[in-house]
Amino acid sequence: MDANSTLSEHHGRSTIEQLNTSLFTDDELETSSEENSSDYDFREPDQSAMLELDDERGLDDEEETEDEMPTNFNYSMDIDDSPLEESEDENNDVDPPGTKFDDPLTTKDCIIGHGPHPKLSRGEEIYNVEREFKIVNEKKFICSIDLLICMFQARCQTPGCDKSPEVNYHFIGPTVIVNCLCPQGHKFRFCSSHEVNGIYGNNLMAAACIMLSGNNFGKVKRMARFYGLEFLAKSTYHRFQRLYLIPEVNEWWSWMRKEILDEFAGKDIVVGGDGQCDSPGFNAKNLCYFMVENSTNYIIGIEILDKRHVGLISTNMERKAVKQGLDKLKNDNVRVVEFVTDASSSIKALLESQFEGIVHSLDVWHKSKSIKKCLTKLGKPKRMKKINDWSAHIVRHFWYCSSACRKNETTTDEEALKTMKDMWIGLLHHICNVHEWVGGKCDHDIGDHDESLPWFDRRDEDYIQLQKVILNPELLKSLQYYTRFRHTGGIECANSLSLVYTPKRMPFRYPTYRARKQLAAIDWNYHLNLPQAKTSSGDEIITRKYNPRTREWDVKVVKVEKGYEYIPILLSRILRRRQIDVESVARHVSLNDSDPALISPTIAHIPPVPTKQIVKRKSRFSKDSE
Repeated sequence: MDANSTLSEHHGRSTIEQLNTSLFTDDELETSSEENSSDYDFREPDQSAMLELDDERGLDDEEETEDEMPTNFNYSMDIDDSPLEESEDENNDVDPPGTKFDDPLTTKDCIIGHGPHPKLSRGEEIYNVEREFKIVNEKKFICSIDLLICMFQARCQTPGCDKSPEVNYHFIGPTVIVNCLCPQGHKFRFCSSHEVNGIYGNNLMAAACIMLSGNNFGKVKRMARFYGLEFLAKSTYHRFQRLYLIPEVNEWWSWMRKEILDEFAGKDIVVGGDGQCDSPGFNAKNLCYFMVENSTNYIIGIEILDKRHVGLISTNMERKAVKQGLDKLKNDNVRVVEFVTDASSSIKALLESQFEGIVHSLDVWHKSKSIKKCLTKLGKPKRMKKINDWSAHIVRHFWYCSSACRKNETTTDEEALKTMKDMWIGLLHHICNVHEWVGGKCDHDIGDHDESLPWFDRRDEDYIQLQKVILNPELLKSLQYYTRFRHTGGIECANSLSLVYTPKRMPFRYPTYRARKQLAAIDWNYHLNLPQAKTSSGDEIITRKYNPRTREWDVKVVKVEKGYEYIPILLSRILRRRQIDVESVARHVSLNDSDPALISPTIAHIPPVPTKQIVKRKSRFSKDSE
């Protein structure tokens, strides 16, 4: 029996017509989370299991619920004392076959070397900000005020005068100003910070370092209070952020983006995209959409949207972000020939209607994850144990089909699709221990088989149910999006990094949220593809890690630590921005044209009610309850 006859026989079954044909489509459905293995219908695949196959199902909604920490890679826990930077869900579905988190994120056609990338540090600008650079690189330290005052009280600072002066001091943020007056009338003033155009440089640097390090003012202020450390006022921090930090980060990102895009001038490029919301669930307020060049994993585009930009319908943010991002790349004369995303009906429709010249590919990992979920549910009953035993093998086979369907660069999309379908359907022969059939054969060597896997019998119910999954018409139709073997692992890792700068459930105003995402992109691009760390003798450093999902120990490759060599230059430019500023720090700043506050002051669907009216209403309810 060949693959085509198997498919024809399958289509002849009347029962297949009763299957939910939206299982592999973009229909936005809601599924029940209830799982009861005792309710399985062995005449048809369990509907909740089959729905798991559709990685495109309801993705416009699903992306907000799966957004907490998406990853295409295996983020495993370190057993060593090094800090745990990534978390892993023990139920995380699948890893790309043969891929580990520590593997380089760049592809085999990578055109960049190991990071860090000094060309993106603007090191040549040191001479333009020489004074500010010196202030930034000076060592700072913490001193108890009593010890400092005792030093000034010991004697007058004027040469030849040995009188003990009267000492007064006060703080302006973390800066201390000491004034001494001795009985002889000698005066002396000490300030713990350089001045930068009327404000203290250490104060501005403290505000800048909070943002550049991914911290937030509230936590650092609380730490300072516990430590007894004088610190900035909240209003001062936000003034500095609004006037100097955000504009400088915006400018730096624009410069970096232009530098990177210049490398791709006149070239056809493949771009991947993925969005991340600022909170899980359906209450997302902001969306960040990263666009990454496929061969290097450079972030070349960031789109930040507020739900006010899309009429308070957060599920529409990703579609608008994709359109804006592709339009900007087009305006920058970047030739995007292929766009890789996770599955979304709205993005598919957008590309088909407005970007016809761009090939749309889907992330193979998301599809394999859906197949894995379906097989896991289908294989829960004891009578379906073979399906569960084979599930990992079937997922790996899907990856193999996607990666091997193009024999060479001249293979057309139609030829690749036909090859992928034949390879995928051929799995039905392999699982029955048939490795050659009319019109095809397995690619593996003779006798190459995992002896722990039991063979299927075509007459058994488990084979019939698995056949319905493999031959589902909508699944076969969707294979056209996976013939180029694309996955967006780099973007997932970039999204994970960006959570350092914009933690979920930590609200930020639109300009701040945008600047922090830009900082994440700057960090990502500068440190991209770091080399493996080595000992002083030149040996590569490796360690171990435990994977809770697979319950196995793995080898972890240790990369060199990030250097952040661009930070001193960025801090210096922030100080220079203040140095050339001729206006007051307390001035009003107009909103940017893209600021959603121009659309509506809040995300509320109704105008705000006076507070007194709300209090009065609640007081009335309280009295009624008594």
